[in-house]
Amino acid sequence: MADDRLCREEGCGKKIHGHGLCMTHYGIERTRRAVPCSVAGCARGRYVRDLCVRHYVAKKKCEAPACHFSGCDRPSYSHGLCKVHRAQRLRGGPLRPFVKPYRMPKVCSFAGCGRTVHGHGLCRAHWGQWHHGNPLSPIRTRWHRGEPPRICSLPDCNEPYSGQGLCREHYWIMKYEENKLRKAEERQKREHDTLASALAIHPAILARLRARSFCAVGGF
Repeated sequence: MADDRLCREEGCGKKIHGHGLCMTHYGIERTRRAVPCSVAGCARGRYVRDLCVRHYVAKKKCEAPACHFSGCDRPSYSHGLCKVHRAQRLRGGPLRPFVKPYRMPKVCSFAGCGRTVHGHGLCRAHWGQWHHGNPLSPIRTRWHRGEPPRICSLPDCNEPYSGQGLCREHYWIMKYEENKLRKAEERQKREHDTLASALAIHPAILARLRARSFCAVGGF
């Protein structure tokens, strides 16, 4: 015997919500039986006054009188005021003119850049340049999937591109030479600093040795 407390749709074991149907099938049945909106081309169900929710709200806004605040032409929402001035009244503050909030442009302001804005009217890449105090410059295009792979920029090398225009092998050779040169410069600088400090201390040490030798022979 079938359970009367379950949805009457075949294969559905959910609990009844209304008219012998669960919440899901009840919503589907209600949408199917709903009379469509009276606006041509709208298939939504009627909400009130032969209109769906969207068209009813739009019509109500058009028919609503203007806000009572002087200089405000927005439609009234409650107590003769628009939503903005009604919120100001509920907060207990004086009514002020509505100022449209500033919205940043959606495209980077750098010439020739079509990327989306991240901050200060610039995309993420140009914002990073500005944030670190560098001059703004065009952003290099990156390789994307589906494009032919780029190769090493050195002659007679057809290995795929890895970084800074070089293949992986030549890139690490370049990094090794850069580190080797940097360490040589640091070592040379340390030797120079050591020699400079020794020359700076040498006159004081010489004067102290002379003073000790003078005392040893009974100069005082």
